[in-house]
Amino acid sequence: MLTLKFDDKLISPLGTWEGWYYSEELYAAMNHGYNIEVTEGYCFEKTKPFDKFVNKFYKIKKNSKDLVKKNIAKLLLNSLYGRFGMNSEMSTFKILKIEELDKYLNKEPKVEDIFQK
Repeated sequence: MLTLKFDDKLISPLGTWEGWYYSEELYAAMNHGYNIEVTEGYCFEKTKPFDKFVNKFYKIKKNSKDLVKKNIAKLLLNSLYGRFGMNSEMSTFKILKIEELDKYLNKEPKVEDIFQK
């Protein structure tokens, strides 16, 4: 159940080893018979950083008779939710003159597609 990265592979070892794990993973492993000794860790406070934002716009969405305000509040709530589900590695698009192309072809991140008109 508990995994460990070894030689760039994810393995589930047998025996004794050390690693960093999320507490819920450790609780689940203990329920499956693992013997765990915690030697160090981090303790985080539980917070709700967007509570005021969500409550404010949820009230507007729920109570507003103004359709524009209601739709803007809904859009802001959905945008916040969607922002955390986004892939952080996004493509970048550049419009170049043909003579500038060579500067970008051999650089990282690599050029994936070239569109010409």
